[in-house]
Amino acid sequence: MYLHELPTTGEIVFSDHFLPSSSNLISSLSQATELRSNIRALLKNIKHSPNSTNDVSTSANTYTTKDWIKIVKATEEYLPSLFAIYNCLQTDDLILKHDHHPAFSWRSCFSSSSSSPRISINSIHYELLSVLLLQATSLSNTATSIVNALPPDYERIRTLTQAQRKVNDDKLKLAADLLCRAAGIFEYVASSFIPAWELEVGHIDPRPPETTTELAKALSKLALADAQTLAIRKLLSPSIALAEDTITPGPPLPQSHPSPSLLAKLHLETYELYQSAEHLARLSAGSNKRAAAATAAAAGKGTAGTGGVALGESASGRVIGGSGGTRVREPSAPLAQNTAALQLSRPSTADDMSAPSIDGSEDVDGAGIEDDGGRRLKGSPALPSSNPNKFSKFLKFGNHGGGGSDEKETGRGVGGSGGSRGLVGIGGTGGGITSSLLSYLSTNAIFARAQAYRWLAIDSGEQRSAYGEALAYLNLARAELGDSSSSGKDISSANGSNGSSGKLARKLADLSTLPGSSNSKRIKELRQELKGRSAIELKDTLHWTRAYTKLNDTITFYPVLSSTEVLGKVPAGRAALGLKTFVPPTPAFGPGSSGPTREIIASEADADPGLAGAGLGDGLSRLALGGEGGAGDVPPPERSLLGTDKATAADKRAQYAGAGQYF
Repeated sequence: MYLHELPTTGEIVFSDHFLPSSSNLISSLSQATELRSNIRALLKNIKHSPNSTNDVSTSANTYTTKDWIKIVKATEEYLPSLFAIYNCLQTDDLILKHDHHPAFSWRSCFSSSSSSPRISINSIHYELLSVLLLQATSLSNTATSIVNALPPDYERIRTLTQAQRKVNDDKLKLAADLLCRAAGIFEYVASSFIPAWELEVGHIDPRPPETTTELAKALSKLALADAQTLAIRKLLSPSIALAEDTITPGPPLPQSHPSPSLLAKLHLETYELYQSAEHLARLSAGSNKRAAAATAAAAGKGTAGTGGVALGESASGRVIGGSGGTRVREPSAPLAQNTAALQLSRPSTADDMSAPSIDGSEDVDGAGIEDDGGRRLKGSPALPSSNPNKFSKFLKFGNHGGGGSDEKETGRGVGGSGGSRGLVGIGGTGGGITSSLLSYLSTNAIFARAQAYRWLAIDSGEQRSAYGEALAYLNLARAELGDSSSSGKDISSANGSNGSSGKLARKLADLSTLPGSSNSKRIKELRQELKGRSAIELKDTLHWTRAYTKLNDTITFYPVLSSTEVLGKVPAGRAALGLKTFVPPTPAFGPGSSGPTREIIASEADADPGLAGAGLGDGLSRLALGGEGGAGDVPPPERSLLGTDKATAADKRAQYAGAGQYF
């Protein structure tokens, strides 16, 4: 079971950055600040507890299930208010006090950097994304803590009563259910939230690993794979407990034993999930590196960065600026529909805004950027010259009004306007994914495939007495698992080499050569756990190999098939569980909430009776949207708001084959 590292976050007071349009929203903002502070306090308690270390693996033993549940509940309480703030920014019920969004800072937990970097982005989207990921990872950690609290290999403890076994089995089911919930949140982030964010603000380059769809999908598949593993364990639990030989199970299988063919397909699905998650995680790391390279190559073209557009300054793409509460609306062509809008023109007059300074001072992170003219730039490069437009007057450039304090805080030189931060500087994380995650995915994929091969062998031997085919599958399983004690002709013929170690054994050996792995308690625990599991699996595989070899040599005399012949017969995987679709919570206030969305100012309604007829969609109060634009203001479509979609019966139905049959 994978234990996620949890982030920490900086302090934010929403009333310092947002101006409410009615008195009702003042208390709502204060409550949102309080709920966020609760989350921050819980995260700091885990990060800086005297009993914890810099290695997250200590948290598996230091913190109980109740500690993780506290964080889950805190996020569940905060998300309705956060969704409400997002919607109110969409409808101008909340207005930016400054010309940029507050800088939400979260510490990256998936970066390959030796110390988790703090990432600050001026975007309400980033705050929503971080809280959603926090909720999902906390659910996953809760499941991990539940499983870790169970007696090790309780299925093989003969002294346990039937009631005690049932309690343990129910805990496995609960943990798997939590993982399916976490997978649903990760999938929502990957398939819905991040694409919507990119649609509104343009392509996000560079970006922290957490903000990529690839990594979010990888985490969803990781949670599903862990849940599938627990489902298989629960399915086998009664059979292992009733087996006559619980230490080295072998032929013949009892009649009550689950179908070997089904077990093989379940393990194959687990393998595919782990493998796909690993590929997506590595793809996420590669896309970050390519994005950083593209940003550096486009330095003279003014792509995203401080000195370019501070990405995320507009939460909805509608409210761009407005110091002191003034609403400023963008032109009809939305930024969301054109990524190239980020490369806006530089005003030709100094009255509009100052161009980024060009001097010989030290560059951010010690790495200078050259524009097309070969000049050294401090911060982001100047934007290409063109005729100024109305929209560009409301965009902040990095060196306008200073902003060197951000460089000191993040250590990567974000350098925003008046303290604002864009997405520049996050490329300093290197774009890599933490080695513990990649190692967990790759090693568990190998282990799941070895288990699948063993059950395919048992299916061939027990159901069809095809011992030659069964021995071929067992050779494949030993080639995946084997160490120096399992070398022989069968392994050499299976993998086409005379190596003395299996793939998993070599992978575990490689973990000790990873940078910093000698001092990483997490890597050590991963190696020890997999070594123990692979030793048990290898012992079972050798037991079946000896039994089928004896039967084949004395009764059937079938030739042992080659690995190529049996690999062509491997079936597709089969899912035992599916993710639970995440439904955004109903906003605590504002559009989409159960109460009034905004007060109607009597003078505005009297001045323009048409305001009283403006609606916000079915199921909401038909209240007016007053504002600077008068009756011309059109509320955004309901689909652009969060938490307003109603789940249908079809959304709640299981979307996988064999739902409920195995678990």
